[in-house]
This record gives sequence, structure tokens and C-alpha cells, in this order.
Amino acid sequence: LMGLGLEWPLISKILIFLINTIGMGLLLLVYFSNPKAKLNRIFALMVFLMFVWVNCAFLARLAGKEALALIWIRIAWAITLLFFALIYSFIFYFTKEQKKYYKYLNIISLFAGVVFIFFVFLKTLFCANQDLS
Repeated sequence: LMGLGLEWPLISKILIFLINTIGMGLLLLVYFSNPKAKLNRIFALMVFLMFVWVNCAFLARLAGKEALALIWIRIAWAITLLFFALIYSFIFYFTKEQKKYYKYLNIISLFAGVVFIFFVFLKTLFCANQDLS
């Protein structure tokens, strides 16, 4: 693509736009087909978190200051943990696995995703005096 005169930032912006457009279309289509269905709500939340993840990682690359880039990438990593917990929940409900221990694993995975978000943001408490350059 570089031989065609397209620069990487332009390609990235086009890809992000496509991801957001297609994802928003899927989110709205699935959610509004049956807003009360648990599977549809999980899918919509999962796609929304994917938006946050992808856009924060993209904004981290565009940030002019290192501190701002670090904030964007921490948000992206925090969302990633919850995103993968929701993927597990989606698979759990999509396959209709209703065994009792699967329900407990589902709750534990969501709880772990939320707890680990705090570790991502509180990392500076555990890793003080780190040189980020």
C-alpha cells in the first residue's frame, strides 16, 4: 500500500472507521432485534467494549505526549480484560451451557475482569520509579 502513495496513518484511520461502522451496524442490528434477550445484550456490550479497546489503542498511537498515550493504552488494556470475560459469557450463553459450575465460572470470569481493571490503573502503586522511555 505504501507504493500506492497511501501513508500508514491514513490507512489506520480508514481501518478504524470501517471497524467502527461495521461494528456499530452489527451492534444495532443484533441488539434491536431483541433487546430483552440476554445473549443480544452481552453481544452489544462486547462490541461496545471492542470499540473502546480499538479506539483507545489507536488514540494512544496518535497521542503527542507520552503521559496521554499511557492513559489511552491503560484504558485499552483495562477494557481488554473485561472484553475477554464477556467473550467467555457470550460463548456460555450462545452454546446454552446451563450447568451449575459453568454459571459459577461465568460469574468468576466477569468478576476477575472487573478486579483486574483496577490493577491496570493502580500499576503505578506497585511499580514506582519506573522509567517509561
